[in-house]
Amino acid sequence: DYIGTIPSEVGSLDDLAYLYLSGNNIHGIIPVTITQQNQLVHFDVGENIIRGEVPIFKSPIIKVVNLSRNHLTGSIPDNIGDTGGSEAGTSPLEVFDLNSNSVSGTIPESVGKMMTNLMELD
Repeated sequence: DYIGTIPSEVGSLDDLAYLYLSGNNIHGIIPVTITQQNQLVHFDVGENIIRGEVPIFKSPIIKVVNLSRNHLTGSIPDNIGDTGGSEAGTSPLEVFDLNSNSVSGTIPESVGKMMTNLMELD
């Protein structure tokens, strides 16, 4: 088990494609350096103690985002699907999991319009 925060330096790893940190005792927020990482394909921090709002990942190739079972709050941002995918106005995201958080509000239209590859929304 890893106990602590996610160091912002992790997002500075040029070739970071897969980050699996689920089932630990990670607290704090997701560093913006990770959400801005361009090579990220799979991000999994399910089952931790992460706080803050739902982040927007800018990787044009991201396929999986698992934020389940944390302490995220707020609403899903309107531009959540704007990852800069290969086709203008689309997202390569296939799995987006926010299960068991304190997120409120409605699912933005961008999810249906931009996330055309989405297979799992939880």
